[in-house]
Amino acid sequence: NDDVIRGLVSRVRDQYPEGRMRLGLVGVSYKPETEVLERSPAVRLVQELEQDLREVWFWDTHVEERDFALATHTNVIVTKVEQREALMTCNVIVLCHDDPGALLVLNDHPNLVDPWK
Repeated sequence: NDDVIRGLVSRVRDQYPEGRMRLGLVGVSYKPETEVLERSPAVRLVQELEQDLREVWFWDTHVEERDFALATHTNVIVTKVEQREALMTCNVIVLCHDDPGALLVLNDHPNLVDPWK
């Protein structure tokens, strides 16, 4: 949905308005438990934020780094992290999947964007 993506872009930019950021994403596939990237909100988010991004780190057990990088069609550096905790070094983190486990680990991040809140 375009309105949802625009809302997320605005929230991310509000969280980190200066400079190019490292964006952290939890869940980048179209929906949880799949590797499908077609119509993925995370792909759209990266495309919309391309000029604001230095790099993207993501955690998703079903998606490979190369596949996500290719799906975004951008020049943004993409890195898959093996543990959600690694995302704590990102400037902004977006929960692209409703992941209660991620909230337990990342809830203290000052720039956590949770679309379900």
